[in-house]
Amino acid sequence: MCYEQAGRVSSACAVYERLRILAPDSAEVCVNMGRILAAAGSNEEGLGCFARAIELNPRYGNAYFNAGDLLYKLDQYGQAAEAYIAGLGVVPDHPSGFFVLGNCFFQTRCYE
Repeated sequence: MCYEQAGRVSSACAVYERLRILAPDSAEVCVNMGRILAAAGSNEEGLGCFARAIELNPRYGNAYFNAGDLLYKLDQYGQAAEAYIAGLGVVPDHPSGFFVLGNCFFQTRCYE
């Protein structure tokens, strides 16, 4: 987190890569790696990390919400909505998930 806050993305990536070796079954490490990659502009790799996190732990809502955030940022509102809906299926009391899901529906003009 310190490297990330200091804007040292490559150093943060290196740390998360080491953590992935030490904890290969950690969905949390995959999500953190995905966030770093997305912040560095490696969106496809970031989405891959979020997908891997979901594979590792389908009950980890944070993976769905991070995937949704990145998809929303990429103007892929329909896919973002699907990610948010899946995340809300896991964590149904996540208010910001509902908020951004509503924004997805607005962006896609899906009002029903």
